[in-house]
Amino acid sequence: MFLERLTLLEEGKLRWCQGEQSSAIKLLENNLKRCSMERESISVLNRQMEINELLYLGKWVGKMKSKPPAFILENYLMKAVQLCERNDIDMMGSAHYQLAKFADEIIQSFSSADDTYETFKNLLADKKAQLAIINSHLANLQSEKRKSNETSRGEILQLEGLRRRLRKEIEIDTNESNQVTLERRSYLHMAISHYLKTLESTNDYDSSIFRLCSLWLENYQDEMVNKMISDSVRHIPSIKFLTLIYQLSARLEGTGNGKGPDSLHSFQRALINWIQRIVVDHPHHTLYQIFALKNSSVNGMNYNSHIASSSMMSSQTDETDEDLKSMAAISILDRLKSLPRLARIIHHMELMCTAYIELANFTQPIPQGKKTQQQKKEIPIERNLQIAKILDLIEIPVTTYELPVNPRCDYSEFPYIVKFKSTLKYVGGINLPKVVQCLGSDGRFYTQLVKGKDDLRQDAILMKLFQNVNIMLKKSPTTRKRDLQIRTYKVVPLTPRTGVLEWVHSTFPIGDYLLQAHPR
Repeated sequence: MFLERLTLLEEGKLRWCQGEQSSAIKLLENNLKRCSMERESISVLNRQMEINELLYLGKWVGKMKSKPPAFILENYLMKAVQLCERNDIDMMGSAHYQLAKFADEIIQSFSSADDTYETFKNLLADKKAQLAIINSHLANLQSEKRKSNETSRGEILQLEGLRRRLRKEIEIDTNESNQVTLERRSYLHMAISHYLKTLESTNDYDSSIFRLCSLWLENYQDEMVNKMISDSVRHIPSIKFLTLIYQLSARLEGTGNGKGPDSLHSFQRALINWIQRIVVDHPHHTLYQIFALKNSSVNGMNYNSHIASSSMMSSQTDETDEDLKSMAAISILDRLKSLPRLARIIHHMELMCTAYIELANFTQPIPQGKKTQQQKKEIPIERNLQIAKILDLIEIPVTTYELPVNPRCDYSEFPYIVKFKSTLKYVGGINLPKVVQCLGSDGRFYTQLVKGKDDLRQDAILMKLFQNVNIMLKKSPTTRKRDLQIRTYKVVPLTPRTGVLEWVHSTFPIGDYLLQAHPR
């Protein structure tokens, strides 16, 4: 029976690919009916085939739009999920994903009809405005007490009739509008719930995290959505959210004006819960982003003066967005410091951030002579700078070292920062970026470019995008065989105007090449 069902499923898939959609759907439907009537052999393999048939039918009938969404959900997709749950079959992730994707497609169909819906809402608003005008006019006529005048009495009766008609239309339109809103919200909750269950059940659809977070951030005011996201912290591996740490941390906001954490919106509470979980599990990949938010008000000023000013934020009445983000980051860091392991990592990372920011905004005197020649020479680092005092930061890896993400969250081995070479080098440019060399515990010198007065946040996001592209290239058999990938380098923003980049060896500026290639 199993082989027969498998043959029919493959035949149905072939018909679908050949453009015989109705025939493919009918073939699977007839097979399902026949097997449900026989019920001779209910083995695990037959259950798997039944689930496969239901998922294909849900997908195909949904694309054809030959039946209502509620019918497809109840008779195909929900049934497939229930069969997986009852029989403990290892297809749970696929069933949840197909259901979530179908609900998501319905949400997108609502979005594509937004123009029509907006027109409908505008007409409803116009009717409410007309009703307000009629009510006002009726009140004026009745207050004049001219009821004995036949003309006024007739006008009042006419207006009252118009008012009754408008009220009825407004009631019908309002009910219809509320129904559409409730229906969209129902599908939204369904999509998010099953995307979360997909991520919890399997690693095969990890890319759905992008659509999940997109739906969450678009509907951040929905309390139920925020509750589902917050509850998922205990069930979904944090590595799946790690790739979006830049996008998530950028939406952090503090309470401001000395308000407590209870005053936070449910979106912020869910966001903070997830960010804290990610940082606890993967501190070396995430803490620099939190420090960048903490330093979001630093714009080339002395770092120590910024620390002093940030301690006074709570007494200010008009906080900027940067101040609120900074307060949220400080609050997260304070909570994480209660964990001894993280307290040591945070301390060492803060020392390193302070040193980099100070160096980036420090103008090192260049010896006399031709500046273009002197800038290419190594010059001593001032001894009073923090970077000259860095020694054995054993809790954190070299800043520009690409530490592989560990699904088990075990980061016990990495080349930590031993010290920095006592000289630096300028590479030219209006803001005088500096090249330094960091000695790792593996005995290697890591060349780094420290930049001030330059926003590196977009560069960091672009590198993260390229890394995600590389992951997709590795998953595809064709591109993996050809070893296709994009060369990336480490970018670590520390403030909105300061950061550190990995120095890419065996490269040179395109300007130098052009001067040599075209000496004229």
